[in-house]
Amino acid sequence: MTKVAELSVLVFCLSAATFGATMPDFSGDYAARQKKNLKPIAAVVLRVVQSESSIEVTHLGGAKPVPNRFPLDGSEADYITETGARGKCKAQFKNDTLVLESLVASPPDTQGRSVRFHTIEQWRLSTDTKILTIKTEIKSPDIPPEIFSAAFPNNPRTETYERSTPVAPTSAESRKLMQTGSRFFLKQQYKEAIGPYQQALDLEKKDRNLDQTMWRVLIDNLGMAYGITGDLAHAESTFRYGLSQDATYPMFFYNMACVYGERGDLDNTIEYLQKAFSYKANLITGEKMPDPQSDDSFQRFRENPKFRALMESLNSPTVR
Repeated sequence: MTKVAELSVLVFCLSAATFGATMPDFSGDYAARQKKNLKPIAAVVLRVVQSESSIEVTHLGGAKPVPNRFPLDGSEADYITETGARGKCKAQFKNDTLVLESLVASPPDTQGRSVRFHTIEQWRLSTDTKILTIKTEIKSPDIPPEIFSAAFPNNPRTETYERSTPVAPTSAESRKLMQTGSRFFLKQQYKEAIGPYQQALDLEKKDRNLDQTMWRVLIDNLGMAYGITGDLAHAESTFRYGLSQDATYPMFFYNMACVYGERGDLDNTIEYLQKAFSYKANLITGEKMPDPQSDDSFQRFRENPKFRALMESLNSPTVR
């Protein structure tokens, strides 16, 4: 299992670009604050649901709730204003600031002319995450500056909101726990890595937020941390859970073979190795299948005829 641990570290490093720094979690209900005394107004006017891939923002102040989903992957989504105008929207994180952008156009006038409005919102949370500050700037390439300034005298404007409900654990918390576990894992402090990894998995079982690559790495690293520290029962249960949710990922099968190898169970070792290599096309991009012949988990089987026959079959052109 030691060799597999080295592979998983490589996979984690290759995936670090998608992992990045922990994003602030804006999920929750917000009440507007009065400007003079900064006391919250009773009614909730803003509802935010944040996931790994998007931010869903619902304005509740009007007669009808208006939800919009802002993608975080660079793509655009449909957008609708509280007045019914339609356009496109997107979002991105710049350090700890969330930037929401929308572009809408007014209905054409009698001469077929339409006016475009580009709205940019910069969201920031206070240190204690209880206060949300939103700076909003509106631009229009179709309106002369002097007319635009008269029409929007308070542009840009800044508004504050108070979070009125606690935040449910989301991908941000899972990612933070995974980062903590990985710092230990990369230092080969496997026992210390188990706690944060297991907490991250417990959150993911309740509400799946990590993307597929990060989720697979979480299962891999947690299961191997258990296995390397001698807790084969928890290693097995971790990999079995992974297979119950992702039944064609080869490294879950490979690591199950490692568990059986550590137990000296040749038949199940061979069965899971065969399954692992049959699904090798489903590896994470940049990942390679380990060589069982150099894996410490299978050392006791190296001279066994059944194991040697399996190695020969895996080295054939149809398997490689």
